Amino acid sequence: MTSLNRGDALKITGSVLGGSLIAVTGFLAINNESSQISVERINLPVKNLPPALEGYKIAQLSDFHIYPYTKPELIKKAVEVTNMLDPDLIVLTGDYVWRNLGAVAILAPTLAGLNAFHGVFSVIGNHDIWTNLDVVRGTLHNAGLPVLENEGVMISRGKGNIYLAGLEDAWSGRPNLKNPFGLPSRCACSSSGS
Repeated sequence: MTSLNRGDALKITGSVLGGSLIAVTGFLAINNESSQISVERINLPVKNLPPALEGYKIAQLSDFHIYPYTKPELIKKAVEVTNMLDPDLIVLTGDYVWRNLGAVAILAPTLAGLNAFHGVFSVIGNHDIWTNLDVVRGTLHNAGLPVLENEGVMISRGKGNIYLAGLEDAWSGRPNLKNPFGLPSRCACSSSGS
């Protein structure tokens, strides 16, 4: 596989709590591999994971940078592949646009085709803030993709709970790491998107 930096690839990764990590990656046209999608599974053990959450699958899609590099066809394939993985939860971790603000209107309805039992949640990345935070946030919201900004939601499966926290971008936002979520002090939260 080609070595890429953060801005070179549409990254789709996921995890199975207490199980394996799933990675789906589509490479951009600058590497002349823009139509390739690959899936990779990596073990991700979680200490003290409630038995009800064993095998819980989380898919993460990130760094879309739609236009000029990432094309809608690659996003559509990534959505199809992600849905075939049958995740329990999907998180979208920012950088939906690069410089073409209008492209988010093409991207959001495609991402709205993602399906997970416990839903799809998103956070905003630095490129989204630099381009136009209000437009990106509003377009995602209108497509049914809730944006978590320094807030969290509790997701329950059986007797197990997951606290999903979305923070503002660490570079250009104002992430609040002082537990604005009202979560138990044992909850580990981390920033996404950049």
